[in-house]
Amino acid sequence: MWILDPFSVDPTKNDVALPSHLESQLLEVSTDITLKLQWGKLDLGSFWIAVSKEYQCLALRAMKVLLPFTTTYLCESGFSIVATTKTKARNRLRAMLEATLRVSLSPIPARLDLIMSQRQAQMSH
Repeated sequence: MWILDPFSVDPTKNDVALPSHLESQLLEVSTDITLKLQWGKLDLGSFWIAVSKEYQCLALRAMKVLLPFTTTYLCESGFSIVATTKTKARNRLRAMLEATLRVSLSPIPARLDLIMSQRQAQMSH
């Protein structure tokens, strides 16, 4: 994921789901030698705070992903979602827990209709 290591991602590929103005900012960040030197010295949060001075929109997008539990309410909501998801009936979803949690806690509404329209139904035997 580009947030965890912006220097190893190729923003020109379609696997980075960003608007074009953020893709261009990510390309600039990934080729900036000064930022690459800071990357080795700073922890992840501090790095994106430093990047926010020059690339505010990109850093804001990164912070929204990195800081989902900034309030007690969100932390409690996250715990409730995990408790609901980790029932015996849903125990097989262990690998998808992080994604489920992120979608459930995100203030951005999920476009489930679009996602489901792009999936192929499982054919019966």
